[in-house]
Amino acid sequence: MADLGTENSAALVLGGGGLTGIAWMVGLLRGLEHAGAHLRDSRTLIGTSAGSVVAAQLASNTSLEMLFRWQLEGRTHEIAGPRGGFKRMISTVRSAPDNHAAMLAAGQLGLGMGFRNAHDRHRVIESRLPQRRWPIDRDLRIVAVDADSGERVVFDAAGPAGLLEAVEASAAVPGVWPVVPIDGRRYIDGGTWSPTNADLITDIEPESAVVIAPMPGAMRPGTSAHEQVSALTIPTQLIVPDEQSRKAMGRNALDPARQARAARAGYQQAITEAAWLKPLVEL
Repeated sequence: MADLGTENSAALVLGGGGLTGIAWMVGLLRGLEHAGAHLRDSRTLIGTSAGSVVAAQLASNTSLEMLFRWQLEGRTHEIAGPRGGFKRMISTVRSAPDNHAAMLAAGQLGLGMGFRNAHDRHRVIESRLPQRRWPIDRDLRIVAVDADSGERVVFDAAGPAGLLEAVEASAAVPGVWPVVPIDGRRYIDGGTWSPTNADLITDIEPESAVVIAPMPGAMRPGTSAHEQVSALTIPTQLIVPDEQSRKAMGRNALDPARQARAARAGYQQAITEAAWLKPLVEL
């Protein structure tokens, strides 16, 4: 497989999926790297929720070997989220009459939590990021949703948010974690809008793209990973957990005890995915 070098023209999109999603994506990327597909060198990174964590980690230039080891050893400071919160968020979004109402309802769910556990949550995100400044050599974009307006927001180095704030906002699952205040606004998880927000690729126009989606299904019509990828006009590869990875990740995406298993499963899955990626990364 071709070594993509430091100027990989393929955009890398990393979707939401909780703690197990982070672990699976890190394992997958480490396995792909071992097989010769250096996706960590992608110039453009778009991260949503769990994917915002991994995107920021990749942009820090910390080795995937090290990030993989963190997942296996449980090096980050994690706290288990309330199990019912995630289900409540999904139910809230799916029961809304339309897409905008769904985002407003999700925002209200997040706002209803106030800032409970905000300090502990901040420490968790802080422990995940090896570097807390926006990269100068990458186009890193982090997706969140404005809790009050229901609109999607994309943070980057030119915006009002620090990298730590942006990642914390992107991963603020309503009903699980508190909203994140940034520059007078309040934000919730970007995954409430779409599990990957892969449609943002159209604003960038890369030569190709790889979309990694731990949870490809959508809570709203037209926003699933498969639907958004199928609408793209550039060569794009979508990677989702295979059967073994799904078993390893389990049903509770917020369970820290599943991290090591999910990371190993992602690494093993990469052996198969690397062959599929070859035509794409050699464009």
